[in-house]
Amino acid sequence: MSNDCLFAAARHLTAMFGLPLLVLDLQEKTAARLPDGDDAPLPVLTDPAFRRELCALSGPVELYFDYVYYARLKAAQGIIIIGPFLDLGDDEGDKAQLHAQIHGCAPAPLGRADPQALLHALSLVYLMLTGQDFDADAYLSSGSLLEPVSQLILKERAGVQERRFQLSARRNDFKHENQLRTAIFNGDEQALHRCFALPLTGSSSELAPTALRAGKNQAIADITIMSRTAVDAGVNPAAGVQTAEVYIRAAEQADSALQIKEIVRSCAVDCCAQVSALSSQSAVLHDELVGEIENYVQNHLQRKFTLQELGSSLHFSGDHLNRLYKKLTGRTIMQYARIARVEAAKPLLISAKYSAAQIAELTGFASQSHFVRVFRQITGMTPFKYQVRFEGRPFFAKRRA
Repeated sequence: MSNDCLFAAARHLTAMFGLPLLVLDLQEKTAARLPDGDDAPLPVLTDPAFRRELCALSGPVELYFDYVYYARLKAAQGIIIIGPFLDLGDDEGDKAQLHAQIHGCAPAPLGRADPQALLHALSLVYLMLTGQDFDADAYLSSGSLLEPVSQLILKERAGVQERRFQLSARRNDFKHENQLRTAIFNGDEQALHRCFALPLTGSSSELAPTALRAGKNQAIADITIMSRTAVDAGVNPAAGVQTAEVYIRAAEQADSALQIKEIVRSCAVDCCAQVSALSSQSAVLHDELVGEIENYVQNHLQRKFTLQELGSSLHFSGDHLNRLYKKLTGRTIMQYARIARVEAAKPLLISAKYSAAQIAELTGFASQSHFVRVFRQITGMTPFKYQVRFEGRPFFAKRRA
């Protein structure tokens, strides 16, 4: 059977499950990546050692689990690797997202699927490719598929609580973390250095059987929190994900607790510097930025737009742009948009060519009642009174005349 059948089967699987998929030839070199044109970061699958680990699994169909799942089918035509993805039944998805970064995945979104359903689908593909049957039910009943993630997490949680009780160890409280986040969010490097100078008040959580692995897992959590804080402060989300990936990969390669500590410190300084640079850049571009924001609003009055859309057009996060605009002008972007819409409605009222409902639609209000309510809030009078005041008679009287 030709490789065309392998590619056809791979495309069907992609369409069914919507998961990233890699097709390898018999020399374990990439033959295709699906979906076509998918540029999602999957550097782990380009790691020869990891691919060899997946390809070396013994059975023709296998599920591999390390907080995220991979599925693998091996046939005479080549190898199909599906993943990474989360279990649809996993209630601990947020924790799995952190571990997903180790596998080169962005924190979100990460595809979900039922591993058992995928296993049955692969057994049918294996039958089509080889003519040989693979008993998925027997595979599942043999215990080859690991316990559901939720059960694993519950067991680990019970073990951590037991060890904590036995050792009477106090976890470092959240004061240190909150101070770190505040310093990064404000781009305050002096506050950040003061935070690192403070002594910790308790012990770290036990996140793995060995101290080194526990330190790496804690670093992954800390790096994720710090990079997310920088994004919340206005750093471009793609840059935040890239920062997290760089430092997580560095932490994975560390061979001592001291190295891990320095990597986490470096990440904090880097995130803080990114926010500080953003603030400095904004200070230079204040006047120009206000003009660009208001120009965007004026050009989009006729439709409803979001802060995220506006921010994306100016290469900022929407929330950060809104905070900056309010700091500069004393009002939010949406408050300005309402004022701009009212100002755009005034000449239309005076022209007496349109009904109130038509003016509301032309100026981007959700409804006629919304238009009337906002117009009154801003001008102190209804559109009817405004028109009478400036024209002497309302629009409907002029139309009848």
